Amino acid sequence: MTTRDSTTAPASSFGLLATTRYVPRLRLERTEMLAQHRWMAPGLRGLAKGQKAIASWDEDSVTMAVEAGRRLARALPQAMIGEFTLASTTLPFADRLNAGIAAAALGLEPSARVRDVASSSRAALGELAAALQGPHNGTAHLVVAAERRTPKPASVQEMIFGDGAAAALVGKGEPIATLLASRSTHADLVDHFRETGQAHDYGWEERWVRDEGYLKIAVETIRECLAAANINAGDVAHFAMPAPLARVNDAVAKRLGVAPPALVSTEHETVGDLGGAQPLAMLDIALRAAAPGALILVAAFGSGCDALLLRRSAAPCPGAAPDPGRPFRRGDSCMRGLKGKTAIVTGAGSGIGRAITQRLGAEGVTVGVFDINAKGAGETVQAIETTGGKALAVACDITDYAAVAAAVAEFEAQAGKGTDVLVNNAGWDTPMPFLKTDAAFWKKVTAINWFGPLHMTHAVAQGMVARKGGRIVNIASDAGRVGSSGEVVYSGCKGATIAFAKALAREVARAGITINTVCPGPTDTPAMDAFVGTGEAGQKIRDAMVRGVPLGRIGQPDDYPGLVAFLASDDAAFMTGQTISVSGGLSMHG
Repeated sequence: MTTRDSTTAPASSFGLLATTRYVPRLRLERTEMLAQHRWMAPGLRGLAKGQKAIASWDEDSVTMAVEAGRRLARALPQAMIGEFTLASTTLPFADRLNAGIAAAALGLEPSARVRDVASSSRAALGELAAALQGPHNGTAHLVVAAERRTPKPASVQEMIFGDGAAAALVGKGEPIATLLASRSTHADLVDHFRETGQAHDYGWEERWVRDEGYLKIAVETIRECLAAANINAGDVAHFAMPAPLARVNDAVAKRLGVAPPALVSTEHETVGDLGGAQPLAMLDIALRAAAPGALILVAAFGSGCDALLLRRSAAPCPGAAPDPGRPFRRGDSCMRGLKGKTAIVTGAGSGIGRAITQRLGAEGVTVGVFDINAKGAGETVQAIETTGGKALAVACDITDYAAVAAAVAEFEAQAGKGTDVLVNNAGWDTPMPFLKTDAAFWKKVTAINWFGPLHMTHAVAQGMVARKGGRIVNIASDAGRVGSSGEVVYSGCKGATIAFAKALAREVARAGITINTVCPGPTDTPAMDAFVGTGEAGQKIRDAMVRGVPLGRIGQPDDYPGLVAFLASDDAAFMTGQTISVSGGLSMHG
């Protein structure tokens, strides 16, 4: 292990002139990722909070670096950049000067010295430390870091990695911060690596990385940096250290004696970990929040550690903070004609029904959340309202026609208009050989799965006919198309629902009403848990289901709302009487 030391920088007009971040505007909800991977990676549930930034299809580390550089150029148009460094572990070209592409796009002079640095997530901070040692040729040095990593699907990295870039400009002028000290340590302790030709990172055991890496190598390097400037850790006002591992920066701060309020946000909940760009991004956050004279400590770990101690000046930070972005949610691809409509979804207190109501709410629909489970209906309403949608919880037993008529009237009175869309989603069954069932079982299954849609449709469609328009979507099942052992009565009800939709579609077509049916395959819902059971026996049944699906998984609740929203919209105005299977290829119909 070797170290390099730097002492206090000269008190002059030389220093850090500006910093910035570029974060792509799109955000991916981590709950959306969990919904796709829950069947194979349920352990990711603890990471499914907030969002991460995702680059657009036409962005890479070079284009994002250019955007970050342009933001600094706009903030300080008078800066004469004579040196440019592009740091990234995801450069698109292995044998081409990536920095040269960015420099040309930024309009830098041909005489500017440009270079790529790679192979380490702390490369950018090391370049910044070197640039802050002092002016070399009287021009400014632009350091930009950018990452667009490809994480392994259903991995921790997929949940935490974000895309983005950050930049820092060093030179003579009116600095926003000056260097007090820096320290660099290299040690071949591998916390993660990616071999040449491989797409994904491989990470070592987290506890070992934390205890032997962060809490030893990083802590010692930072202590030496503070000692070089004769500064106590308790005097640090802002401590910025990227740490993909949970709460590692808290542990490092505690070991150093840095006060907890000094920790700079990693923006994990809104952006994610930006890899090599994260140290500069967190430095930008700290500088914009720091008061004049405040001490800012920034560190980066990876095969060693770099640490910089800076003092904030009274100069304002040039340029604006990044755009906060917008969530990439189900409502991003809006269907025509849904905004401002009303819809009733039965069985909306959980599972597929809840997912459908959330999508319709995101489309601007006021949703009636109908469910016999009032608690589940209330939770669905809360989820919709949290994202800015409108919803009303209505307790309703769909097996009772009088209760259905009263519930529909209640919803329409509260919504202030008639129902535009009806989604018959509620269902129930218990697997059992037909010859072991009895009349009481038949009555319950048919009451929910057959008479329930009849009651709801009869109560709602009358108003649709009077208003000359409406959409009805029935959620049936592939069991109604191909039959399902152990679900004989249920299969009969769903088959009847399919035929009912076709026949009624003909009757009401001239009134401007369309009726279509969606047939899910096996789906990971509370009903599925009740159906197959839990434990080893239940898992064996699930595994058998997966083996029968060409796409290699069972359905998730989020697999259906897009189709339902389409069928409820004006985009499907010329479709009626159709039955569509969504089952991963389990059943294929021409």
